[in-house]
Amino acid sequence: MGLAFTDSRAHYDSSREIVSFVAEALDCPVRCAVSREALEGHFGTSGLDKEGRLASFHVSRSKIALMVKTKYLSRPVEEPEAVLLTTMDVEELSIAAPKSGARQKDMRSRRRQC
Repeated sequence: MGLAFTDSRAHYDSSREIVSFVAEALDCPVRCAVSREALEGHFGTSGLDKEGRLASFHVSRSKIALMVKTKYLSRPVEEPEAVLLTTMDVEELSIAAPKSGARQKDMRSRRRQC
């Protein structure tokens, strides 16, 4: 079981100041997002407008997706069907890079009726 990123679309939500995108777990959609602060502090978007933040997100998408997946599978998330990658998450996940055989939470507890 895991988290798959099958949809390449992403958009910038100005009201929440996040870049959001969708993944899938157990055939259910999982809303994913990275905060503006995380993008500015770790992915070089400081001073950029929303189009610039989206462009930078796409450049770093694989690294961001790996961090989102690691958080979803091995750390507490705010909601079973959503993951928000924050500055603190990026800092912690950059230090503690995923190890093979890392403990993964039982995905059945995260399954929702979709």
